[in-house]
Amino acid sequence: MTNITGLGAGLYQPPVIGSIVNGASEVPSAVSPGEILTLHGADFGPPVPAGLTLDASGKVNTTVDGVLVLFDGKPAPLLYASANQINTIVPYEVTGNLTQIEVQNNGGPTIAWGVPVAPSAPGIFTGDSTGIGQAAVLNQDGSVNSASNPAARGSVIQIFATREGVTVPAGVTASITGSEVKTPVLPVDLTIGGLDAQLTFKGSAPHSVAGFVSSECRRAYECDARARGSNRA
Repeated sequence: MTNITGLGAGLYQPPVIGSIVNGASEVPSAVSPGEILTLHGADFGPPVPAGLTLDASGKVNTTVDGVLVLFDGKPAPLLYASANQINTIVPYEVTGNLTQIEVQNNGGPTIAWGVPVAPSAPGIFTGDSTGIGQAAVLNQDGSVNSASNPAARGSVIQIFATREGVTVPAGVTASITGSEVKTPVLPVDLTIGGLDAQLTFKGSAPHSVAGFVSSECRRAYECDARARGSNRA
């Protein structure tokens, strides 16, 4: 343990990053601009978990109870912080092939992790936030899709994901999306049960943090009735 000046009396345990994964799929991989990330580790932040707050301009704050996450030295918006987990969003300003990610807890830094940067590789949110099993999907009537509440064949379903990459209009780091739809620059394809689905919408989810996206598609008549995540085999 290290005694860090200004952190109060006693010894201070600096934070340690254990893993960096997609916030939806829980899969470790390259990061993309606007991606919601989950960082697992130790001594990250407050013993009592804290959620996101907004600053005076209506943007998501980049600090929670003394916790900061830096990408190449730039503070990232924080969605959640606890002693062993942080949820953050990759700033849209991140470019190049590699970014250095560092966590600071009341001034105490982790060793920076060099993580590859990719244009996009979407992860689908799941019902229990584990990245596997039942996808986080709404049926056409707005009800939650499940084995006991399947989507009707040929109906439209809404799927939630992150890591869409650069958008048009450009995504704004830490912003809350309004009614203006931000569409991924890269093409979007979607399959359900191995069959191509007809996309009826792709873009930012309204009134949510920038980086949280939704897709609406018409479920093919041949598809199974239950939508399941495709984050892992």
